[in-house]
Amino acid sequence: MQIRDKKKRRKWRVPTWLWFCLVLASIPLGINIYIKAYTWSLISDDVKAIPPMQMALVLGTSEKRADGKPNPYFYYRMQAAYELYKAGKVEYLILSGDSRDKYYNEPKRMQQALMDLGVPIVHTRLDYYGDRTLESVKRCRTVFGQSSFIIVSQRFHNERAVFLANKIGMKAIGYNARTVTGWEGLWTECREVLAKVLAVIDLIRYSEAEGIKAN
Repeated sequence: MQIRDKKKRRKWRVPTWLWFCLVLASIPLGINIYIKAYTWSLISDDVKAIPPMQMALVLGTSEKRADGKPNPYFYYRMQAAYELYKAGKVEYLILSGDSRDKYYNEPKRMQQALMDLGVPIVHTRLDYYGDRTLESVKRCRTVFGQSSFIIVSQRFHNERAVFLANKIGMKAIGYNARTVTGWEGLWTECREVLAKVLAVIDLIRYSEAEGIKAN
């Protein structure tokens, strides 16, 4: 009987490799939970809840998807930026995105889309070097002189951007654009799990390079 009992205990023992995988998987999960909790009170879907500020940072994305169809993320963000401007919450919109060549220019397309909605061109500012979220956030301070501002994007992106901004000494809040549902939205949310991990790595590298301690 004793021999059988020992065999049973061995049979149900959790393999070391499985424990390792569980610990490894818990790291991105923990980071995502922490960032969501950190920014919970700093982002909102309600334009009335957003305090007035001089500028809002609108984070860029492509106007069209890979298949050539309109990108809903782009148009929902432009609509949200317009809502802020129309409600008198901001005076200027910083349009930050990738402008890798003359055929691909996110800030210019954002500016045109906002003008089509009714935002005068004089109330927009273009940032052609916002190819990464951290770069867009940093340039609000180094280029546009803003340490307090509103960030406009979808909730998943605002969580990451607002987290980065506040951790490097700025005061940012987020206004959430309409989210995208269906498989496209689900796939984006899955990718965002890794994006938040990379954001923490970017933050650590930035802090070490600048010789500062993140808040």
